Amino acid sequence: MENPMLHQLNTNSLASFDAESRKSELDELVGQTKIANGSSSAYLIAKIKGYERQFQMGSDEMATRLSRGELEETEEIAAWLFYLDAYRAHAG
Repeated sequence: MENPMLHQLNTNSLASFDAESRKSELDELVGQTKIANGSSSAYLIAKIKGYERQFQMGSDEMATRLSRGELEETEEIAAWLFYLDAYRAHAG
């Protein structure tokens, strides 16, 4: 089940949050994926891998190309970034 919040935020708005608010948003996302799927890490990894297959590039390459302006931040790219952030927050 998709989290509708992912389509309401973008990386620019998330980046504008203070550290506590950003952590809170990511914690909420991870919590919702745990509820929705029962295994947040596996769910997040599957979502990330799906975007990597769809765009035929790894997450690191996507982030590099996005930061260089070689890739536009679409709704799908923003969702991919949120899943990456959520995974890193959960794993970290």
